[in-house]
Amino acid sequence: MLTVTDFIEKGANRLSDEQLKPLCSTTLKPVVKKMVQSAGRDADDLLHIIQFIIRIVSEFDEYMGYARTSKTRREAAFALKYFLEEHDIIPDSDKEFGLKDDLIIARTVLQRHEKELHPFADACGFRWDKLVKS
Repeated sequence: MLTVTDFIEKGANRLSDEQLKPLCSTTLKPVVKKMVQSAGRDADDLLHIIQFIIRIVSEFDEYMGYARTSKTRREAAFALKYFLEEHDIIPDSDKEFGLKDDLIIARTVLQRHEKELHPFADACGFRWDKLVKS
């Protein structure tokens, strides 16, 4: 049986550097905001998390001084790519449950990399407790 962690690791490992490039853009913020506006009660939490994940994908490796793409950034990119897919495990068009799987993927990535991401969240002005609350 495939766990959420296995799913994230496999998906992240499949991302090429070319696939990462369009995910490293702050121009995604308005697109994300528009997508989430119709998301129902999870919208605010998900928007906050996805905005932070965009920062991870765009800035984390440079902030940490990594010369190569880190596992943290790659998994965050997978979470962002998963969010941007309309037809994932639970289609986003399902108003009640459509973004639950997106939240699970995003929060799992954050929790898996808490040691590195918590200080990065503080540096970026995000409250860690708000990012990972269930």
